[in-house]
Amino acid sequence: MSTSFLLETYAKRLRLPAIKRVYKEIAHDAAERQIPYEEFLLALLEQEVQQRDANQIASRIKHAKFPSMKTLVFCNSKMQSLAANLCRTLPTSIQKNLGRLHAG
Repeated sequence: MSTSFLLETYAKRLRLPAIKRVYKEIAHDAAERQIPYEEFLLALLEQEVQQRDANQIASRIKHAKFPSMKTLVFCNSKMQSLAANLCRTLPTSIQKNLGRLHAG
């Protein structure tokens, strides 16, 4: 069996998806730059740890079930609606002068 096949198989069995995904690129770079084995291994493990950290954060956010994000456009339209309702409750004389106050 080829080395690549075995590396991918072992990475899969050990549940190391980031290493499986990046080991060829990192190995090629290490060979070109003559990086020591320890640094090569460190680079692989760093990729795995970073990927797992990112996955944990994404999972925690998903399970937290935060309310949907509201954009400024959403808030602005709600504010306009509230302002319009508020303006309708003001006396007519004030409503007429609001345009001049807003224009500045």
